[in-house]
Amino acid sequence: MSNVIHTVRAFMKKNPVFFSNPLIKSFLEKEVNQQLLTRAIEQQDKKASQLLDQRFEFFYLKVRMLHYTNKLAHFYSQTYDQKKRKQRIELTFDVALDTSDESRQTIGELIPAVHFPMDDEAIQTVQELLPTTKMMTVFQSFSEKKKTILDLYTFGHFSNKEIAEQLHCTPQNVSKMKAKAFAQLKGAYVNG
Repeated sequence: MSNVIHTVRAFMKKNPVFFSNPLIKSFLEKEVNQQLLTRAIEQQDKKASQLLDQRFEFFYLKVRMLHYTNKLAHFYSQTYDQKKRKQRIELTFDVALDTSDESRQTIGELIPAVHFPMDDEAIQTVQELLPTTKMMTVFQSFSEKKKTILDLYTFGHFSNKEIAEQLHCTPQNVSKMKAKAFAQLKGAYVNG
């Protein structure tokens, strides 16, 4: 038996790159596959060699299918999220009045802004809008910059570009911070 192990080990030493491949390692984790490899190498058993080939082809096909399915699921979940995000963003008021016009004025821009008086009875911050204490706690943990972004977006109705100009950062950064903040608040609401 030690002679058999020595020969398989010698074969593995002779082909280190092949046997260091994660796919091959995973395939050889099964005892049956190790035994077939030993029989194919040591005893020059053609049936064991053929069976080993068949088992590896099936194993490889299964791995490829799992990888492909995983990629598809990831791709479709991203595409689905992008479509849903776009549908939420594109409200009726965001539609341009005239597509030939370069200014691309929207219906929402024609509606006069209503400014609420900021007295003691009116809501003045995002924190006052939050329905649960867990959401308030999460909001309090935000940086001042993130709180300012939410306040400007919610009450000032500023765009990402306008907020970025006020905070001296990029609109992309504003968008990311805003999305992260809303996700954290949503998580607190769902889990609270």
